[in-house]
Amino acid sequence: MGSVLTPAQTDSGPFPKTLRVRAVYNDYALYGSWQVVTLNSPGDWASAQDVVRMAYYNQFGLIHLADGSKAIRWNESTWRGVRDTLEFLYDPRFQGPALGAAGSSNP
Repeated sequence: MGSVLTPAQTDSGPFPKTLRVRAVYNDYALYGSWQVVTLNSPGDWASAQDVVRMAYYNQFGLIHLADGSKAIRWNESTWRGVRDTLEFLYDPRFQGPALGAAGSSNP
């Protein structure tokens, strides 16, 4: 499941740090897939949130059709309501790759 991500994990060093994070929509207990993000400074958390939010949207906001195409499940208003209430969880047991690793992935 994960632990609630607080500023203690995103704003304090040492940097760089690699975290395994996912978004959750608590109203319906919809847990997004884990995303690995690397923060080189506290300022990187805003863009890392966008990565995790986009992965969540791709997982739940789109319908994946049998022919491989995708259709939008949520309109912009619905997505805004979900996006603005997402909570971020992190995996405290995650041992990230060696320092200096960058980018994000979905292991």
